[in-house]
Amino acid sequence: TLSKREAEKGLKGMEARIFRIGLIWSWDEGGDAATLRGYLGRKMPVHPMVYPGQRYRPVLVRPLASALVDEACRFTGPEIVHILGDRDLTVWGLAQYMATSMNVRLLPIPTEFLEGRLPEIVLKCVPISARSSDAATADYRLGRHEDRTLVLDFTVPQAFQASSGVNPG
Repeated sequence: TLSKREAEKGLKGMEARIFRIGLIWSWDEGGDAATLRGYLGRKMPVHPMVYPGQRYRPVLVRPLASALVDEACRFTGPEIVHILGDRDLTVWGLAQYMATSMNVRLLPIPTEFLEGRLPEIVLKCVPISARSSDAATADYRLGRHEDRTLVLDFTVPQAFQASSGVNPG
C-alpha cells in the first residue's frame, strides 16, 4: 500500500485516473488462489492456516477486467477510483471454501498467537495476509481519499460451496 501511494504522488498534477484495487482473486486461474490451491493439494493430514488473517474485499479478475475497460472508455478526467468486492472475506474464509471443495482439513493458527509470540523483527517477514489487520477498510492516513468507489460482485462457485457450515469471515 505504501509503495502504491508513493507512485500516486508521482502522478500528482497529471491527467491520470488512478485505480486502487485490493485483493484480485480468481477461483480457477493463477495468482494467490493457485498458490493456496497448491498448498492445500499437498498430502498432509491437516493444513495449518492463519486464522482469521487479513480481512479483504476481494474482486474477481474477470469482472475487474471488464470494469476497467468500461471505465477506460468513459474517461472524464483525473480521479481516484477505489475498486472493491461486495463482501468482506478473510484469507481463512477463502481457504475454507477451497478446502471444502478439495476435501482437506484446515488447522486454524490464531494470528494473535503469532503476533503475541514472535518478535517484531520476525513478524516483519510474515506476509501481511497472515496478520490480523483489516484491508477491507481504507486507511486514509496513507494518502488522499478516493473520488469514487466501484463495488463489484464477488461470487463463490457452487463447487466451493459444497459443504454447509463454511464461515468465510
